[in-house]
Amino acid sequence: MPDLQRRMWRLHDAGGRVVITAHSQGSVLAAAALMQRECRPPDDVVALVTFGSPLRKLYHWAFPAYFNSETLGRLRELRVARWENLYYLTDWVGGPVRAASCRDVELDDPRTSLFRYGDPPPRIAGHSGYWQDPALWAAVSRAATVLRRTLRAPAAGEERARTAPAVPESA
Repeated sequence: MPDLQRRMWRLHDAGGRVVITAHSQGSVLAAAALMQRECRPPDDVVALVTFGSPLRKLYHWAFPAYFNSETLGRLRELRVARWENLYYLTDWVGGPVRAASCRDVELDDPRTSLFRYGDPPPRIAGHSGYWQDPALWAAVSRAATVLRRTLRAPAAGEERARTAPAVPESA
């Protein structure tokens, strides 16, 4: 998490915008990093796209004090402009997050049920097929569009807030 938080600081200080795209366990790390308000730039706004996320299916069950609907629902208050979570019903690890701040999107898997007799049936994506699914890249594009609309450039003579990262460089 400290590395992700440092990267967010660097992009923020360079005037960049951050869309975090996180798969599986990465979605847990991304959510935890975003929940630590003191380790983020004071005026940053990010977008989050998760896919194959075990936040509800595994972590809500195993760590209910940290990953519950109320806690995850607060991400919008923590300057997450958009959170879209993609999942397949065939994913044995990931699933819907079911948090107020998150838009859960169920993807078709397989993407088609059409095939010719004698040909192999369409491949099931399961937990590892997201990277090849055009729906993932469409979600990333939507998140970037929301950030472009949400963030404004500093006015003439105005500077972005810059504060040293709260995480140690050698973590």
